[in-house]
Amino acid sequence: MNAGTDFVLPFDVGHLGLRGRLVRLGPVLDRVLGQHDYPEAVSTLLAETMAISAALASILKIEGVFTLQAQGDGAVSTLVCDVAHPGAMRGYAKFDAARVAKRMAFRPDGPLGPVRRLLGAGHLAFTLDQGPDTERYQGVVALDGSTVAECVDLYFRDSEQIATLFRTAVRRIDGAWHAGALMIQKVPGASPPEAANDFDAVPLDADAAEEEAWREAIALAATATEEELAGPATSAATTVDRLFRLAGVESFEPQPLAFGCRCSRERVNAVLRSFPAEEIGQMVNPDGRIEAKCEFCSSVYGFLPEEIAGPGTNAPA
Repeated sequence: MNAGTDFVLPFDVGHLGLRGRLVRLGPVLDRVLGQHDYPEAVSTLLAETMAISAALASILKIEGVFTLQAQGDGAVSTLVCDVAHPGAMRGYAKFDAARVAKRMAFRPDGPLGPVRRLLGAGHLAFTLDQGPDTERYQGVVALDGSTVAECVDLYFRDSEQIATLFRTAVRRIDGAWHAGALMIQKVPGASPPEAANDFDAVPLDADAAEEEAWREAIALAATATEEELAGPATSAATTVDRLFRLAGVESFEPQPLAFGCRCSRERVNAVLRSFPAEEIGQMVNPDGRIEAKCEFCSSVYGFLPEEIAGPGTNAPA
């Protein structure tokens, strides 16, 4: 595995009863951000969201599409990233450029984190879609954290009752975007080995040992540097080994990631057919065509009005 490629590195830390992921994004991030003219603050926020999404999607043992979406009333109204099995990623952001500039210019060293500064009040939604014959799963949490990572931590703590911690980093090196995410999570039902109390060497009970193991895991994760999280010159396996070697870490085969958009002419046509005939008529441009742009990959699809055949239109089937 070459440094700088896009992947998720899974690992387990048996002595602490944890599973973890270290995500590295490089070219896939450049592809997503490079095809949009996002302000740097918006690009950074989306990059963090994409790195977190990759980690979360990788812990799912089923095929489908995982989507992480933030909706807010701030300068950035929408952040979306989805990951389709086995690792096709895409993402986009909707924002008001003037409001973003104003928010970033006002007290740039102030206490507000990027979520409150840019997204404002709103929610973060976790969605798993396994196909047309299955029921979608969705979990929602308020945007109560100062970063996307903190919001995700709160979701797992309050909604799933699973202790989870994310650390993220986003960097731009020689014009190229890089992002990383370290996720550690208690394995449901797993208990770390009995720990001894520092004061009297009496073994701790199971609950106390589990809490002590989690505190140790948080302390170890806190030592990860930005270079170790997102630096293309630092091996991910080396980073994981450095952080958790003494706790019995075992790394597994990295899972590759790549840009992948699922838009197509047929899909866009199907969406347009769902609109009433009156609205479709209003979409026709001066050239007599209807054009639709994919928010994810910026592909533009053009149609003649008669090609949009559906129950709400007057066009022939």
